[in-house]
Amino acid sequence: RHTISVSAFLLNRSSDLVLLLGLFLFSACADETPSSKQSGTITEKTRPDGLQAGLNIINTTTATFVLDDQDIDGNHSDSAHVLGSFNNWKQSDSNRMYWDSTNKCWWLTVTGLDPSAEYTYQYHMFTSSGKVDIADPYSTKVSDPNDKYISSTTYPNLISFPSQSNGICSTFATKSDTYDWKVTNFSIKNQDDLRIYELLLRDFTGDNNGIGNIADATNKLDYLKTLGINAVELMPVQEFGGNESWGYNPDFFFALDKAYGTTNEYKQFVDACHQRGLAVIMDVVYNQATDDFPYCKLYWDSTHSRPSSKSLWFNAVAPHSSLAYFDDFNHSSKCVQNYIIRNLKYMMSEFKVDGFRFDFAKGFTQTVSTSDATLSAYDASRIAILKTYSDAVHSANPNAAVILELFAGTTEEQELAKDNMKLWRNMNYNYCQSAMGYPSSSNFTYLYSGASDMPGSSVVSYMESHDEERAAYKQETWGVSSIKGNVSEEMKQLSANTCFFLTVPGPKMMWMFEEMGYDVSKGSDTSKRPNHWEYLNDADRAGLHDVYMKLNTLRTNNPELFSDAATFSWKVGDTDWSTGRFITLASSNGNKHLVVAGNFDASTNTLNVAFPHTGIWYDYLNGNQTVTISSATENIAFPMHTAKVYVDFDASSTATQ
Repeated sequence: RHTISVSAFLLNRSSDLVLLLGLFLFSACADETPSSKQSGTITEKTRPDGLQAGLNIINTTTATFVLDDQDIDGNHSDSAHVLGSFNNWKQSDSNRMYWDSTNKCWWLTVTGLDPSAEYTYQYHMFTSSGKVDIADPYSTKVSDPNDKYISSTTYPNLISFPSQSNGICSTFATKSDTYDWKVTNFSIKNQDDLRIYELLLRDFTGDNNGIGNIADATNKLDYLKTLGINAVELMPVQEFGGNESWGYNPDFFFALDKAYGTTNEYKQFVDACHQRGLAVIMDVVYNQATDDFPYCKLYWDSTHSRPSSKSLWFNAVAPHSSLAYFDDFNHSSKCVQNYIIRNLKYMMSEFKVDGFRFDFAKGFTQTVSTSDATLSAYDASRIAILKTYSDAVHSANPNAAVILELFAGTTEEQELAKDNMKLWRNMNYNYCQSAMGYPSSSNFTYLYSGASDMPGSSVVSYMESHDEERAAYKQETWGVSSIKGNVSEEMKQLSANTCFFLTVPGPKMMWMFEEMGYDVSKGSDTSKRPNHWEYLNDADRAGLHDVYMKLNTLRTNNPELFSDAATFSWKVGDTDWSTGRFITLASSNGNKHLVVAGNFDASTNTLNVAFPHTGIWYDYLNGNQTVTISSATENIAFPMHTAKVYVDFDASSTATQ
């Protein structure tokens, strides 16, 4: 504090006294410590060429930090410092960042770094509303107070969370671990025949008291390969809040969550998938972020506990607020679009993933809506945004898959499909109805893209997903008397469902464990569910698994039967099940045919099965046994809850694979 001497004559001059008291107060405020108020002036300086937002490693001892900072009015923070373990988390003029008014960013180069060290850091910001500490929005790894709960088996030698950090911080090393890729040129061969296995790493492996990890999932890839799928879709693995989650609460998009393993273990998983011919699709959550996302924290309205109305990144109130769960990205903003495009390309280049499933793509709009119905209406602005992201993906990898969880109107979905995007197609309710033994609302027709005026093979259909109830659980709870409580009949009915699912042309998705009749309810929360790998020891459940395996293998080895060029017809509506349900397929050259017939009824029925020609056919699922067909239609007895797949070529080499 400064000492001010007041002369006697000033005591008789009140105006001078007021002036001196004002000077005293000004001096006291100006001398406050930097931790409570920013001091000094901003130094403007253009950042070096060739840098981008985030951490830029210049060499093993030098790094440059760049932080974009601009609100909707073009304003920025009052000052910024880089604080971290390399400067003992002490604010000083030496770690004050320069302001680049042209590029609208703060930046600072730090030298003298140790190549063998891993560092932690944050940006220490002074804004018009106060002090805020944020991690780097482009962090490829963060340090979190919850890290102490991550097993050392899952992530060995995890850096300790620094006590000086105010919330989540970033980490980096100038000399990071490298990964030697075994497969460098993998590409999806046929997106129209994707057979995707959706899995949640948390529940896929591990004991039922702890969470699974990426390394254990890698060890299960031979199982998935044998099942006959050709793509794995990981539920969100970008850094999310906490350690146990479905992953739809992301807070850092360039970092993969440490609760499942190390960066190199994620790469090993992708590499191992590619070695087995399996594509890897990431489920990405670009519609929202948690409050911990740095650009939420930097532009925050503390009065209302939500993003600021001045934010270029987030909506203060989501236009579709009734369907928003976290902070809602403003996808019309160029800074958001640039961030997401950069993230998509990073995931493809750094982790070699083969595509993306966009969660809640319906929310990529600023159009105000009050319900899901109004949000589903045709939206030209949303189409333009989704095309921007799709174009960015395909510019980096023309064969990459772009899959949208959209559920909008047909006209909008048609337009997006024509631009090389695929749309999720939810068939859960219909297949659950048939699984439980109820003909009502069990029409499968919507499964096939050709039945809904969509371009061929443009829909990724599924019987179950992470969002939907498990068919086996509904059988156990609400099934008809011949099904409920009888595992053998439950699995037969699920097998019949599968015969009328995997033989339909077009991409398909399977939710993990549906191939073994997983019967634990999805429930109303996202807490951990047990895995039941022991189900495969049960003969009836193993029988269902074998149906998946054989039908997937049939598709793999006979793609001409399941292409858009094949002739496809079926009778699978809401009918009197006693007359049966049927599918007929023929390859475009007429050399191969397939017939599926099913009795979903609760009693044995004789079905009049139509065959494209007479002669020798093969009962594919029943050991490829030969069947002689002597007339255009044959009356065949089908036990209850039974389906058969007939082919007119010898598939014995694939039936037991």
